[in-house]
Amino acid sequence: MLCWFLAACACVGTSLGVEFAVGQKFQIVLSGIPNLDTPLVPADAPVYDIDLEGTSAETITAMKAMGKTVICYFSAGTVENWRPDANKFAAADMGSVLKEWPNERWLKLSSDNVRSIMKTRIQNAATKGCDAIDPDNTVNENLTLINDHLDGYQNTNGLNLKEADTIDYMKFLSSFAASLGLQTGLKNSLAILPNISNIVQFAVNEQCAQFQECEQYDDFIKSGKPVFHIEYPAKAPQVTDAEKKTDCQSTGMVGFSTVLKTMSVDGWVGYCDGSSATTSTSPGGEPPKPPKSTTTAPITTPRTTSKPTPTKTTSSTTRKPTTTAPGGGGSPGGCTQKHWDQCGGNDWKGCTVCAAGFQCKGVSPPWYYQCL
Repeated sequence: MLCWFLAACACVGTSLGVEFAVGQKFQIVLSGIPNLDTPLVPADAPVYDIDLEGTSAETITAMKAMGKTVICYFSAGTVENWRPDANKFAAADMGSVLKEWPNERWLKLSSDNVRSIMKTRIQNAATKGCDAIDPDNTVNENLTLINDHLDGYQNTNGLNLKEADTIDYMKFLSSFAASLGLQTGLKNSLAILPNISNIVQFAVNEQCAQFQECEQYDDFIKSGKPVFHIEYPAKAPQVTDAEKKTDCQSTGMVGFSTVLKTMSVDGWVGYCDGSSATTSTSPGGEPPKPPKSTTTAPITTPRTTSKPTPTKTTSSTTRKPTTTAPGGGGSPGGCTQKHWDQCGGNDWKGCTVCAAGFQCKGVSPPWYYQCL
């Protein structure tokens, strides 16, 4: 139970006093909700990035009572059809379906209705006691390389979104968040970093080491703002020395707060000092999805540090693993996966059998299958 935590913090308040710092250790858990019925690990990570909708105010209050800074994640540039407010988006608000994720569609960032829904989400973050927001999915030109959902303008979005739309949208999100005492981070979206670095308090980046883009954060780091950096080693959680070297020692990473994660972004986390931990979780949060790729076909070559040639070099990208269908040949050693765990997909070598009562279903086939 959480009662003993809550005694240390009587109410949920705003977060004007929270200050992020370069080099802060962090953990990000989007598949599952931190389970505080067991000790929260890693205990020495002061910053946690968690799912806004799935995490209760009780859990956030308890985490803050432990001295944690809580960043709350939500998708700001796409509609996810499993979210409870998905039916509030009008047809005119929605653009193309994301290629890898048939349950998501791009959003019209200038829509008054979209902004009203996002205001409600940010208000929910403030009410729950979040210290900051991590608005995902916002940049949409038809470029070869993409990075994130805020990168809607860099993708075929069906809405004719432009870079200026994302910049204006980020200003709207950060301004409203600030009015409620919340700080705001920029998720990937390197193309617009110079335009909005003065209105965000931190950055969250995926895979800039793999694609040799980390140096684009030099000025951001020098300004005293942290970069919470995530890499997805193909062998995680058994990360190889070669993967760790690429993910932890690439050019431009001085001062970064780096974590190594599985593609499900679950409780496991690795760090560049060789340590690792697994945060105990309960079901909930965002269903795991494969990182984005620039192609619709599975990648069949091993992970390397070489960077594809993009149409626009200021945009990051993410990758898919290679294809492995679920269930073929059974699980190694007769193991089973619990609810929400990955059970198949591209290059998946782990368990393919789900625990009783759950089935291995394609969340984004052929790249990702999950016990549901």
